[in-house]
Amino acid sequence: MSQLQPLKHSVRYVSFLALKEILQKHQFSNTVINYYLNRESFSIVDRKLFTNLVYGVTFNDLRLNYELTPFLKIKNTDFNVLLIIKIAIFQMFYLEKIPDYAAINEAIKITKIEVPKASKFVTAVLHQARRKGLLAVSQIVDPKKKLAITYSCPNWLIDKLNQQLGLQKTKKILESLIEKPRLSLRVNTTKISRQDLFEQLSQKFPDNFSLSRISPVGIIARRGELMKTSEFKSGFYTIQDESSQLVAPNLEIKPNDIVLDACAAPGGKTTHIAQYLDAKAGGVVHAFDLSSNKVSLIKENVQRLGLQNLVKVHQKNILDLNQILPRTKFDKILVDAPCTGFGLLRRKPEVKYNHQRSDIIKTKRLQLSILKAVAPFLKVGGLMLYSTCTIFGEETQEVVVEFLKQHSNFTLINLSLNPKKIKKPMLQIYPDDYLTDGFFISLLQKEEA
Repeated sequence: MSQLQPLKHSVRYVSFLALKEILQKHQFSNTVINYYLNRESFSIVDRKLFTNLVYGVTFNDLRLNYELTPFLKIKNTDFNVLLIIKIAIFQMFYLEKIPDYAAINEAIKITKIEVPKASKFVTAVLHQARRKGLLAVSQIVDPKKKLAITYSCPNWLIDKLNQQLGLQKTKKILESLIEKPRLSLRVNTTKISRQDLFEQLSQKFPDNFSLSRISPVGIIARRGELMKTSEFKSGFYTIQDESSQLVAPNLEIKPNDIVLDACAAPGGKTTHIAQYLDAKAGGVVHAFDLSSNKVSLIKENVQRLGLQNLVKVHQKNILDLNQILPRTKFDKILVDAPCTGFGLLRRKPEVKYNHQRSDIIKTKRLQLSILKAVAPFLKVGGLMLYSTCTIFGEETQEVVVEFLKQHSNFTLINLSLNPKKIKKPMLQIYPDDYLTDGFFISLLQKEEA
């Protein structure tokens, strides 16, 4: 048993465990990766290999199925066996500097622990693939099928994107997803200016930072574990994607505003809103979320950033707002609604596999129900911003249009901060536009009670 302990903490075995969580139990990749990185004492090299293996196999899962078809029957192969093979194949054909024998030997060792009777089968498949090479994607003639396999997407997703955006834009979006997600910081301007933080961090990590082109409070990092710096711990910045940093500025927050953040976790937009408020003037943001874990995250972020006197956190269902804050009227409301998350494919590639086309319509109904629930609580003249981290029209423009049909006392108004430099009330950012998350923002004003 003692001989197995080192193997069970090896980077490839832990990658196997993490991938099971993501591909079999449908957990979020970023959460799983963070859990195992915190649990294991990996070297810097192994941390990088672990992250590359988990994200790489997740992103290419369907493509690997296709490439392995000459050597096994996917549907008839045990999940654990297939996953062990995929991890080895990914190292052999997708990563550089890893000898084939190292990938194969580790795969056989893991098989002997997890599925001992399959050791010979795994050995045969890997050696055969090494000799013959994988089934080439380049031989696929049909353009939509080729995109689906190349970028490991379900057919329905390719059809949906093609229908909405055309094949050329679809390809550009999918190509952009290969780029590693950038780490973007949002400066806490209650403690430090963007320029001062940029200079401070650049002294510690030369040639690592640039200023965001689309967010006035954003800084982009090329590398580094930036949640471990003294500046992060002191609340000088938080981690937030550039596209979502456009939300709070477009709400045009005044120091004395009473604001509602209807779907607040993990608190990035909540704390950004709070940076514009003044507690002495009566400014406050009420942040709602149902999950105790997510509420804890919001409180943790609020505390670290030093914004406790500006944020009130409620672990409640926003649909019960009438019972929780019955006499409160808000100057501004943010509905960053739950969505299918198809704007996050660069960070969460498993989203491709965890949804069906029908989920888009189901989510649209939930989004509309939240907008309808909070609308009566907005003051006349107040602003309501609706946003989602997705790229499908049903969850973006169509939600807004349908809401306006049912609420004639609301009207669309132009966004004040739009990186596309056009005056419009709705903004759709695609993952290839700025290499950020895909994101949608729209701004509505209440004209009468």
